[in-house]
Amino acid sequence: MGTSRRDGSSAPEKRPLTKDESMKKEAPKPLTSEQVAELNALAALSDDMIDTSDAPEVLDWSLAKRGLFYRPLKQASRSSRS
Repeated sequence: MGTSRRDGSSAPEKRPLTKDESMKKEAPKPLTSEQVAELNALAALSDDMIDTSDAPEVLDWSLAKRGLFYRPLKQASRSSRS
């Protein structure tokens, strides 16, 4: 009896995405005419007309960390062969 049996009590685990799969980019869907009209109306607003009360200005930057998400680009290494 060499058959394996699956336990039906839990779903099988998803395999982790590979590097190529996780970053696939799809072509964006084109904007609808309503979306274009809304973007044009927002672009026409002056800065004073935009309500930013739900995102107040940060005044205390004492806990800020510089370069936390910075990751330098990889450079191709050049070997010096003569």
